[in-house]
Amino acid sequence: MVFIDALVSSFKLPNKKAMFKLNRIGMDVVVVYLFILLFITSIPGLIEQLQITEGLTGRLPIVQKFIYFFMFYYLPLTIAVFIFISILAYLGVGLSKLMQRKLRYQIIWKLLAFTTTLPFIIYTIAAMIFPLSDRYLFFSIIYSVVLLFIMISKFPKRKKHNKKWMKTSAVMLHDELQRFYFWKKFRYWHYITLGFIIYSTKLNESVNTLILCIEVIVWKQEFQVSIKSHLKKD
Repeated sequence: MVFIDALVSSFKLPNKKAMFKLNRIGMDVVVVYLFILLFITSIPGLIEQLQITEGLTGRLPIVQKFIYFFMFYYLPLTIAVFIFISILAYLGVGLSKLMQRKLRYQIIWKLLAFTTTLPFIIYTIAAMIFPLSDRYLFFSIIYSVVLLFIMISKFPKRKKHNKKWMKTSAVMLHDELQRFYFWKKFRYWHYITLGFIIYSTKLNESVNTLILCIEVIVWKQEFQVSIKSHLKKD
């Protein structure tokens, strides 16, 4: 089951394989997983509410106690966690740029959601053994931030283009264009294409593809000229 796999992988963070496995999980599954995790974390609070026998809360029926728990405990906790994850994800995007990593907001949001698994589970077990304030849940923010920094550092850095190779590719393209007499006819197009290729992220493939296209176009033109010349002779 996907939720069990996500739980196991969350315990393995910041392992690189676990990170990439969790990253392949859809956003809808992550949100449902977080709702389930927060409900499990809220179980000690629910037990405490059901054990109250005095005051206005103690005189409420069990069904109303569940509604009271949902409205004033589970729902505020869920909203707070989602807000904190969203804010930390924005900070994570900025941190990834400083560390020269290209990570989207969605990826960082998912990873942060899974980093809450371990501290929330530890809190739930500890709160069932002895009374524990909900404020200890905020320590998970520190844990998530530290873990996020480690996980971002495991992603590969952005590739920097080799200027020497770029210059060689540009010269090669220029020579190819001149060889097929494309320079005079399409000189402005040549400048635009050359500028695009130099700044393209897939430089090598773009140059090879463009040269192949030029060869096909020129071969087609030469073939048409040859056919016309034969027809005139006939």
